[in-house]
Amino acid sequence: MSEKPLVTVVVPVFNTAPFLPRCVDSLLAQTYGELEILLVDDGSTDESGALCDAYAGRDARVRVIHKQNGGLSDARNTGMDAMTGEWLAFVDSDDYVLPGYIAYLYELATEFDCPLSVCGFDVHFSDGRKKRRGSDARYALDTRTCMERLFYDRFLTVGAWGKLYHRSLLGNVRYPVGRLFEDAGTTYRFLLKCERVAVGEESRYVYAVRSQSIVTSGFSEAKLDLVTLSDEMCEKTLARFPDLRRAALRRRVYVRFSTLNQMLDTDRCPEEKRAMIRYIRRNGLGVFFDPKAPNRDRAALLMLAFGFPVYRRAWKWYDKRFR
Repeated sequence: MSEKPLVTVVVPVFNTAPFLPRCVDSLLAQTYGELEILLVDDGSTDESGALCDAYAGRDARVRVIHKQNGGLSDARNTGMDAMTGEWLAFVDSDDYVLPGYIAYLYELATEFDCPLSVCGFDVHFSDGRKKRRGSDARYALDTRTCMERLFYDRFLTVGAWGKLYHRSLLGNVRYPVGRLFEDAGTTYRFLLKCERVAVGEESRYVYAVRSQSIVTSGFSEAKLDLVTLSDEMCEKTLARFPDLRRAALRRRVYVRFSTLNQMLDTDRCPEEKRAMIRYIRRNGLGVFFDPKAPNRDRAALLMLAFGFPVYRRAWKWYDKRFR
């Protein structure tokens, strides 16, 4: 029996010292033996860099790159350029994985002969709440179906994590440096290179929601990147699959709601806020009567129809009780 190929796990690290040991320990505990763990210290100013070096000194599977701070995209790109494995996985340094994470993703890829595999994940909130997105289902999807499910948020997400990529997919694809929500501008490019994608819905990745993460921290103008990058994703997908126009419309409306939700208590970017509300109202009926759209989309559209102040109160109530 031939040896299994080397898998490189790229972990971008920036000021996550309290969480980094949990992350790296979970990778060192992987049941998959052929592993390269590449810790990319993106100019951390806390103890993260020293922790990375300590792990490299204890385990030969760990390599460390120290670099000037360039952001998450730059750290991912640096890891991709330095990897020596045949396969690539990303793990965020404040998240962690179950012991069979890499083995499961590799088994899926080989079972269905796909260059990309996806697994389920759990979401752990800082207040102790937990959510699971997973089951025991496993299957392969053609590219069109994959993108349709991503647009409708049906199990598949744009997250760089929770996936295993064959080196042949990388090519000239790089994460957009200086942009937030960089995976929204990149993951779909990997998916569009695949004829099929292997999916296993078992939860093997733990996504930790922190109050100071990019998603949950206060609003900044840079967060409008989500809209721009998502629109680009929709346009490039429609160039290949024009029949997904309805699904793409749902995605465009969804990311505008998602961005509005981070602008509820700010007066910044008023023109952009008004433009997003106009877009949602202009295109909302198409989503409201789309049978594939989630019910929460229809609820959000109804609340916004009564005015932004009503929507604001309704979302805050929902966010506190159900997220």
